[in-house]
Order: sequence, then C-alpha cells, then structure tokens
Amino acid sequence: MAHVVGGNDSVEEPAAKYSKLECDVQEDGDTKCTSFSDFSEFQQKRILSDNSRRKTICIEGSFKNRPGTAIVLLEKKPFNEEELKNVFGSNCALSKEFSNDIYGFYECFPDVKCNGG
Repeated sequence: MAHVVGGNDSVEEPAAKYSKLECDVQEDGDTKCTSFSDFSEFQQKRILSDNSRRKTICIEGSFKNRPGTAIVLLEKKPFNEEELKNVFGSNCALSKEFSNDIYGFYECFPDVKCNGG
C-alpha cells in the first residue's frame, strides 16, 4: 500500500504491495483470515490522493459491520501487447463524445477480460 504524504500528488510506493487482511487466531492455533471479493460493503469517506499521471487513487473509508478504517489504493494496470490486440477488436465498445471534420473523441470500453477482470 502507498504511503500518503499530505494531500498532494506525492505518493511514495513501497518495494512491494501487500493486502492487509483481518486475521483471528483460533483455539486450535490455526489462523483464519477474512478476504474480500468485491467492494459492495465499502463506504467511501474521503479521497486521500488522486494522481492522474500515475493512474492511482487512494481512498479512506470503512466496510459495513466491521470496525476500523480501511484504506483502498486503486491502480490502473499497464497495457501489454496481448491486451492491445483484444482492445482493437470487435469486443470493444466505443462511445462517441464528439467529432468534427478534423478529429473525434471517443470513450473506449474494453471487454471485461481485457479490462483486468
């Protein structure tokens, strides 16, 4: 997870990113950790950092029925050649924002499998 310094765009990345999981030690000595499969229970409190150049956003919030604060760091994955082959195909939807006689602006909605899903 990133270290957030103030409210500006300066975010220092650690060497490796790890998810912090809530873990309980059971009576038999085993450890049981809770993991998340979606953000449906996440309640956003405020945006801590939004860096459009690095394509990252850091959000403070909490999960319903769970004590404590959660910090979520979202980061866009970089493109690779295989993904680009799929993006420039028929599985990609385009939505025209505007166009004129010189150029046009379109939003691109890649298929879920090309979009990191």
